[in-house]
Amino acid sequence: MKTYAKYLLGNFLRFFFITWLILSAFISIIDILASFINFLSYGLTAKQIFMAFIYHVPSITVFCMPFSALFSSAYLFGRMNNEGELLGFMTLGYSTLYLVIPQFLFSFILSFINFSLAETIGITSMNKRYEILAHIKQKDAPSYVVFKGKHSIFYAEKYVEGESQFQDVTIIIFNEQEQFVQRVDANYAVWNGENWLMDNVRILNIDNKIDAVHIPEMIWDGQPALDEINLSVKSGQYDTNLMEAQQQIEVLKKNGMPYRTEMLNFLRRFAKPFTVLLYTLSPLVLILQRGRGVLYSGMAHFSIAAVFTILNMIFGIDARNGSLNVFYAAWMPFVWIGGTIFGIYFFRQFSGLQLPSLRYLWRHCWLKK
Repeated sequence: MKTYAKYLLGNFLRFFFITWLILSAFISIIDILASFINFLSYGLTAKQIFMAFIYHVPSITVFCMPFSALFSSAYLFGRMNNEGELLGFMTLGYSTLYLVIPQFLFSFILSFINFSLAETIGITSMNKRYEILAHIKQKDAPSYVVFKGKHSIFYAEKYVEGESQFQDVTIIIFNEQEQFVQRVDANYAVWNGENWLMDNVRILNIDNKIDAVHIPEMIWDGQPALDEINLSVKSGQYDTNLMEAQQQIEVLKKNGMPYRTEMLNFLRRFAKPFTVLLYTLSPLVLILQRGRGVLYSGMAHFSIAAVFTILNMIFGIDARNGSLNVFYAAWMPFVWIGGTIFGIYFFRQFSGLQLPSLRYLWRHCWLKK
């Protein structure tokens, strides 16, 4: 490895690991301070709270990794720019793109480490955290519950496991020809061992005419039974492995339920780790001038991160609304920001070329003739 690469990579690694440690510790302290009193009020012991905190640490460290790379890159190149080191490298014939390569290659490896940690230790520890907090609101998170019987589809937004209760329930009824016949909506559905007790029920019948009925309470004795539905309970994509998440998406597709949000979250699990890689390209937009220090570098880096976050939000909304392909929504922010960074860099490189003057051409070309 060349001397310049050792110097840049060594400093980047030092700043990265220090920043990663500080960020992870800071967010972990905020996490335990913010939840400690709340968890005590739910009756958890100090040991349970401590273990829930420990199981949350892997997810926090994975979350902090891209931001640590962003901070480190901003500080390293800002300091080098302020002290004139970057200009010194330029005089030796090194371009900014050439100087970014060492940290870019390390960040490429770091992206795969981030993905591996998130999909292995991160998911396992988060599931253990949920087990400790099972009777608190964590298990009352939004979920899809899907069942498709011979002539009906059962769908719910939430499932409260301890009470065998489903919330925001929708039941679709079909006839023998698989034509839509009836829709049943309810605020709650509780399994009593034999059938469903439903609250605030709205029934829509379609049989040559539309007939809507509202019933405060009713008993639903159709499919499915509780043991049939438990197999398809979905608590989210952040505590399931990739295979389970994909199976859940297939279940939603098969039963004609909305799945674009789940598909977008699934694809972003592959894309998100590469934000580490994207942020290390940020020095390419810096103007090399002595005195432009860490503050200037930080503003440039965080501007890129802010625009990237906004693009992610916009593309995500379009994908969920069905106006944009979910694959494009997951990856296009990377393409746009990466293309913009390289576009700015090459534009500056091109605009920095000095064309020979007419006087130079006259002296060195015409007079020599």
